[in-house]
Amino acid sequence: GGRELPIAGAEKWAKDAVGEIIQKMGYRATDYGNLKAAREIENITLSFFPKWRAPLTVSFLLWVFLYLLIFLRGQTCVQGRVEWSWEGIIETIDRDFNQAFDTHAITMLAACYLPGVLAAYLQLARGTKYSEFPGWLDRWMKMRKYLGLLMLLSASVHGCLYLLRWVDRTPAERQWHEIMFMNAGVLGFALAVILGITSLPSVSSSLSWREFR
Repeated sequence: GGRELPIAGAEKWAKDAVGEIIQKMGYRATDYGNLKAAREIENITLSFFPKWRAPLTVSFLLWVFLYLLIFLRGQTCVQGRVEWSWEGIIETIDRDFNQAFDTHAITMLAACYLPGVLAAYLQLARGTKYSEFPGWLDRWMKMRKYLGLLMLLSASVHGCLYLLRWVDRTPAERQWHEIMFMNAGVLGFALAVILGITSLPSVSSSLSWREFR
């Protein structure tokens, strides 16, 4: 997290003393091992968003998979038959591009909350909350904030593309269910923005919910 400070050293008593000083400053010391880890610590500031690599890779591969799935389904399933169709392929690419962001945002939102549910059931099964999580679940839970912000990005792109389609249509061409979908989408996007903003450490640390108690 943002309040962790890495330390390294050959003597345990020295690291304990430094750790106490760090704790008094309001931070948490993370032991990286012996002095060989000092070079790794020095390179932390030179790395470019190291914690974003895995979430970005997962998000990109998921979007590509969803787009290909939606595109191939629309081009091969024609009127109940499985065949390839070149008719309106340009319009299909444009439509499926927008739909992929929609599906991607929903899937990423589920990926934010699913590890917390799995962790809760695991703690109930073990009968304690003090046992360590499996490595894959621990890494997944640490990715939730980044997955949530990427979800917000996909939802924003989908909303912009949908609005560009919406403004070209006259009020007479708009169906009632499209208007309802638009209103529901605006409310859903507003909630996603609130979740995205409150997930930022600088914002969440300053929030107070005393007025709701």
